[in-house]
Formats: sequence, structure tokens, C-alpha cells
Amino acid sequence: MDRIVRQLVAGENEIIRASLERGATVMITGLDVPGKRVAHRIGCPSSDRILDRTAAWTPQFWERLLADRDFQPRMPHLQTREEARRVTGLVSCGACKPQIFDEPVSTRELRAKNLKTHHIGLPLSDEHGADLGVISAIDLHKDARTAQPWDIDNVTVTTDNQVIEFAGKDVVRVWDSPNATKMAEREQRIRALVGA
Repeated sequence: MDRIVRQLVAGENEIIRASLERGATVMITGLDVPGKRVAHRIGCPSSDRILDRTAAWTPQFWERLLADRDFQPRMPHLQTREEARRVTGLVSCGACKPQIFDEPVSTRELRAKNLKTHHIGLPLSDEHGADLGVISAIDLHKDARTAQPWDIDNVTVTTDNQVIEFAGKDVVRVWDSPNATKMAEREQRIRALVGA
């Protein structure tokens, strides 16, 4: 039985890997149940038990496979954002906020000089909520001529796609998603798990 489940899991992982490699970034749960269709990011906490196919094969499913050799747990429905937009009755998960329909992003405003290491991993946005990239580094610069030792004159923010210079007093906006870093780590773990 172990060998059979390992083969099934390998086949399921291949399907997930192919979907991720073709650009799927959204998992839809409840796709076959109108009114229950929810879009999730690949790194959403609720996706782990579905995308990790070894974990999806619970002991109860092993027992069902013994009774019915054609049994298989539900596979995740992975789609691109464009494909997901065409799904009727789809709502976004409140935990991971996958931004399927370009709904307004909830952001926090703060002065650039107040950016700290806990902001690394969060998306930075402009005043309209447009994504400027995920913060990967923050460098605070002080001019030696500044009178106060705690004043920060300039801030360099590096994102995954650009480097942006701010004055220390400039207002910056980070997405109000405290789980963004963890979601990115989960997504990378899932991608590594399936070899994508």
C-alpha cells in the first residue's frame, strides 16, 4: 500500500508542479460548489493541507483506498489570476487576500525612517495601493552634519524588482498583511516540495 500511495502522491505532485510552472498563483477551494468558491494564494495557511499531497493522504484516505482502488482525495484547483477572474461567484480568502479582482489593498502608512526589519517581506505600495515589490532590504542613512543622532536623512528600500530612495520624513505604505513573509515562505516550501 505504501508504494501505491507514494506513486499516487508523485503523480499528484507532478500535476501541481506543471500548474505552478505554467504560472498558476491561485488555488480555488469549493470550485464545484457554487457559493463556496474561495481564491487563496499558494502560500495561504489553508493551502498547506491541500497542496502537500503527502499530508493530504490522511490515514482515513489510506483506508478508503484499500476498499476502493480508484479512490483519490480531491486535487487542488490551481489557476492563474486571469483564469480565476473568469470563475463566477469567486470570493477572496480573508486571510491571504490574493488580489484576484484588484480590490483595494489595505495599507499602513509610516515615515520611511520608521521602517524596521519586521517590514522585510511585506509588499510596498504607492499611494494608490499599486504593488512596488516585496521589501528585501532597508538601509537607513544619516548625514554626519545632522544635529540629532536619531534623525534619519535618507532611506534606501530594496524590493524584489527595484531600489527606491526616500527622504526619512517621506510617507511610505506597506501592505497590511502581517502574514506576507510566512505566506511567501510557505509558497517556496510548496514549490520545493513538488520540484517547481
